[in-house]
Amino acid sequence: MFNYPDDFDGEMLSHIRDSGSEMDQPMVIDFAIDAHPKKTAEAVATACENALKEKGYQVEIVAPDDSDPEDNRWSVYCSIHMIPVYDEIVQIQKDLQAIAEPVGGAADGWGTFGNAPENS
Repeated sequence: MFNYPDDFDGEMLSHIRDSGSEMDQPMVIDFAIDAHPKKTAEAVATACENALKEKGYQVEIVAPDDSDPEDNRWSVYCSIHMIPVYDEIVQIQKDLQAIAEPVGGAADGWGTFGNAPENS
């Protein structure tokens, strides 16, 4: 019923489906933006909040992992509760790239815990 293209996004959606999630029901999807240093992460978060808040996105800055001395990556996550539709996920990533790039960020994929009963 839910067949996806043979690319990264399609493979991710297939994995989520095969893990027991209902693909016609909403789930929280977290879109990542690579944004370092901290000043860039703050600028990206502000740009995302300005562009996406009215659309229902939650925007969060995530600091580097202090326990890993090699991790200096700041990230911004833009999360939304949505039905996981391939074309929409691809478009959101393009939209996030357009928002983040002018202030030094870069869209960096997405993830979700899905909506399978064990993840609820």
